[in-house]
Amino acid sequence: MAGLLGVALCASAAAEDAGGGRVELVLPRPASPGEEVWLQVKTGALPRGAAVEVATEDGTPVGSVSPFGAAAVRHGASYTIPLPAGAVRDGRLTLRVEIEQPGAAARAPQAGEVTVTPVYVPVAR
Repeated sequence: MAGLLGVALCASAAAEDAGGGRVELVLPRPASPGEEVWLQVKTGALPRGAAVEVATEDGTPVGSVSPFGAAAVRHGASYTIPLPAGAVRDGRLTLRVEIEQPGAAARAPQAGEVTVTPVYVPVAR
């Protein structure tokens, strides 16, 4: 994997909730040489034991995050996840985001539970 050289820079991107846990992000620009587009996942208050599962539109797993500890569960947390090669197509990124809880069926996030944002990350090749 490419090495991380610095702090991720937030991308200003239009996000559209396409329903059913589908989110479409439009990137403001392509990644420059020496950059990759990763995903920042911010959680709001989630039920105890909940995990956020993120996959590409075709079902390729991107990552999973699970806030740990009382403060993270109550107030949320922020995670940065690398995207698989080819996840961004024509300046767009379409994702499936679901909340999984023990003893319950996976579901789409409710308002305020999850925010996904593309970030540009400098990398060494």
